[in-house]
Amino acid sequence: MKTKKIIIATYGFPPYLKSLGGSIRILKLADYLISRGHDVTVVCAQTPHLDSFGYDNLLSKIKTIPCEDPVASLAKRIRVARTTAGSSGSGAKERLKHRLKTIVLDAMVPDTGVLVVRSMLEVVRREVDSADEPVTLITSGPPHSVHLVGSKLKRTHPRVNWIMDYRDSWNGTSLFRKRTPLLQRLNASFERKCIRAADHLSYISSPMLPKAERIAGISLTSKATLISNGYDEALLQEVWQEPPHRRDDTGPLRIGYYGALDHGPSSYRDPAIIFRALLKLPESAIQFIVHGPSVLEAGWAERLGFRLKDGGKLPHTDAIRSMFKMDALLLLHTREEGADEVVTGKVFEYIATGLPIISIGPANMAVNALLKQDPSFHWVDHRDEVGLVTLLQQLANGRTVQVRRPDDLIHSFSRTAQHEKFLKLISS
Repeated sequence: MKTKKIIIATYGFPPYLKSLGGSIRILKLADYLISRGHDVTVVCAQTPHLDSFGYDNLLSKIKTIPCEDPVASLAKRIRVARTTAGSSGSGAKERLKHRLKTIVLDAMVPDTGVLVVRSMLEVVRREVDSADEPVTLITSGPPHSVHLVGSKLKRTHPRVNWIMDYRDSWNGTSLFRKRTPLLQRLNASFERKCIRAADHLSYISSPMLPKAERIAGISLTSKATLISNGYDEALLQEVWQEPPHRRDDTGPLRIGYYGALDHGPSSYRDPAIIFRALLKLPESAIQFIVHGPSVLEAGWAERLGFRLKDGGKLPHTDAIRSMFKMDALLLLHTREEGADEVVTGKVFEYIATGLPIISIGPANMAVNALLKQDPSFHWVDHRDEVGLVTLLQQLANGRTVQVRRPDDLIHSFSRTAQHEKFLKLISS
């Protein structure tokens, strides 16, 4: 394939992140495209957070142009000022601040990333104008304001091949909708215009397409492509070649969780049901091991004792390696809204390990449909504490042996198989 100039515009990209999350999709895509000989530039937001997540060598190969995010910078200054003051203020004052923050955030359409769009657009235009070959622009969100870069660019550079990449629905779930009706109509109109202007729409799970079609008011069959997340073959192969980890069948059942956790009614990864279930089991039966940025309510660590272990954040390779030391791996989604779209990159890494997978969340979670025929997959509703206790007891009492899933099934979930779909869109 002839070398192509590819610009990827996305808000979050390492090292300007506190959690790798969905940005791993773009990081690995950029790496793949470079390995195929293409000229890749990533335009992202520059935030105060700095973490390479162990990808220093890879990041050194990727031309990255950061654009300062004034909201992230302001938020850091506020946090520093609060820490220096040493007081969080009264409850009434904090509630007022929260209310004002909600109003301000709702007024930013589509989201706070809109304040970075202008500077990102200037960089993208400059890169396009300096290119001697045809250019492909990939915008990947959320935040969905990044897609405005694509729609504005198409007005002045209609020949640019624009791929609009959805890692989550835009107006298809309440997560990104506006509370104010007028602002929500504006939000939906932005999405409609972007979808219609884009040359291609890529999305990570099946439920996203009909939602996007309802917003756009047209059929998207001719330009929409399902491109899931996937696992990294090189990382898995490296770990598979290492001496197998010997599990202690006499010790506790080790359940690993990889990702962020937090509490509260608006959280979609609230571990409270897991913690309550663990308290109903003997302390030596199960150890829940968390790797990722977590903000846990005070008191849980003391109450759970040995049952809970905070393993901290790990570089991606080390996280994969540690998965093989577990007896089971856990997925968590504690909100109904958006659950039908949830197929994160770690799902595919979990699949590739061959270990039993525990899914806690609504019945319509996308991963439930994906793995419903897998005998080592277990689902429990996120409100069914009794059912979770029963499942944990069963797993602790009768260890499920590791099952290596069929190679053809595993390969179908590889990142390479998914990246090849992007190549087709770039070549079209």
